[in-house]
Amino acid sequence: MQIATIDRTFLHARTRRRCVGVVALVGVVLCFLVSAWVSEFSLSRLAEGLPRAGAYFAKLLPDLRWESLFAGLKKEGSLAIWIYRLYDWARRLF
Repeated sequence: MQIATIDRTFLHARTRRRCVGVVALVGVVLCFLVSAWVSEFSLSRLAEGLPRAGAYFAKLLPDLRWESLFAGLKKEGSLAIWIYRLYDWARRLF
C-alpha cells in the first residue's frame, strides 16, 4: 500500500514538472517569435548582411604597424594608441 502511494505521488510530481516545462517552453518560443516580429527579423536580410560582417570587424581591428608598434602615443599604429582607444573599439562591438 505504501509503495503504491509513493508511486502515485512520484507520477503526479513528474507529470506536473513536465506540464510546467511545456508551459515554460511555449512561453519562451512565444517571446522569441514576438521579438522576431518586433525587430522585423528576416532570414534574407541576415543572409545579405553576413558577408559584410567580416568587413565590419576588419574595420574595428586596430591598424598596428610593426615599425611603429612601440613608438608610444605620438605615432599612429602603435600599441599605446590601440590601448588608449580600447574603450572606443569595445564600445563599437556592442
